[in-house]
Amino acid sequence: PDHAGIASSRFVKHMIDIQYPEAVPLTLILKEMLVLRRLNEPFSGGLSSYSVLLMVIVVLQIERNQARMREGKESLAAAAAEAAIKAAEAAHAETHAAMAASAAEVAMNVTKVTVEGEEVGFDGSNPLENIDLSDPASVDVADVDLSNPATTR
Repeated sequence: PDHAGIASSRFVKHMIDIQYPEAVPLTLILKEMLVLRRLNEPFSGGLSSYSVLLMVIVVLQIERNQARMREGKESLAAAAAEAAIKAAEAAHAETHAAMAASAAEVAMNVTKVTVEGEEVGFDGSNPLENIDLSDPASVDVADVDLSNPATTR
């Protein structure tokens, strides 16, 4: 074919099945937030599921590399916060930045659980129930310090 659709599908399947299974819940959370803000349609200026997934995978790759250098472990919460911030930076809009601050707040409060000896986020409950769906414009992004969850609201 004259396109890379099949190769893209194989790439995504490999990434989410083998290398980054944690990308699925992170992508779903970000997509839900985009839907709620009507920013999920690429033809109207929003982000496609594919672009959100690729962005999450890149952030997870960066997080893994940084975590290995720092402590030898990965932080799903930090990756979620970083993915939200990268989404805001890519969009160059205050609304997106406020949404990222809200997502960062959620990410910093994710319960840690152990699965097969590895610490992961999400405690099996619905991660979307913890998301603050209030108007993101009400969040003052300048007051958000991602290193201190107490300052994210």
